[in-house]
Amino acid sequence: GGAPRRPATEAGDLSRARHAYRPRADFASLGPMKLADRIVADPDTCSGHPRIEGTRVRVSDVLGWLASGMTPAEITDDYPYINEADIRAALQFAAHAVDAVLVAAE
Repeated sequence: GGAPRRPATEAGDLSRARHAYRPRADFASLGPMKLADRIVADPDTCSGHPRIEGTRVRVSDVLGWLASGMTPAEITDDYPYINEADIRAALQFAAHAVDAVLVAAE
């Protein structure tokens, strides 16, 4: 009974929305995955979060630093094992990730 349930995204409640991407139970068995140029994910490193290849610097770390006002030069000064190309790769990966379509579960 009652009104038909609207998808969470239509209802304006994104906290209830289930996204199209859901880690699979066998994710750990897949091992390292190259997600984009210079960006990898490995369930054994950084809890599987996308990171700059060869480091433990997560894409979200780079985004947070830039959002806080750090310049790419300041970031590479503080973290000399990454370079500006890594920062651009993190931004490009993030741009593609937020462009993904959300799909609400029924």
